Amino acid sequence: MYLTDEESIHLLTTIAQEARPQVRERDLAIVILFLHTGLRVSELTKLELANVDLERGQIKITRKGNKEQYLHLNGETVRALVSYLANRPQVQNGRFFVRTNGDNLDRGSVYDLVRRYMKLAGINKGKHGPHILRHTFCTRLHQKGVGPFTIKDLAGHKSLLSWHGFLSGKQFRNRIGRGF
Repeated sequence: MYLTDEESIHLLTTIAQEARPQVRERDLAIVILFLHTGLRVSELTKLELANVDLERGQIKITRKGNKEQYLHLNGETVRALVSYLANRPQVQNGRFFVRTNGDNLDRGSVYDLVRRYMKLAGINKGKHGPHILRHTFCTRLHQKGVGPFTIKDLAGHKSLLSWHGFLSGKQFRNRIGRGF
């Protein structure tokens, strides 16, 4: 399951229109970052302010197994993060994404945030959590002809068997038939 381009745009429009002003930029930045990088929730909540380099357009994240990886950001993502930083509470806890009171965002808060906006947008895919945004990232890459090994690496998977779960059985068999 993944969001179509139209659903992704509708989700972002819903956030822009429905979010409380004090969290609008943060929530847009979170969803845009999920859609354009395929981060896991734990990677997003642990993202450190010091590991975000907007001048270079990249972030350094810690993947499963404490493996560090640099991810490049597109222009839309950089603009969203810059906009959030301009409105971010001035706290010194080190985390990039924080609550309005300066506390760290936790997994539950991020799940609730994504679920709420999906519901407000009228998007019902059976799953409403952030993982559907990760699926969307991987599926979009696949649709654009990006190879499975590249997608696997960008998603932080150890094997193709993990990555193939983002595709339907037919899509995966077709990719195998073409030798990836």
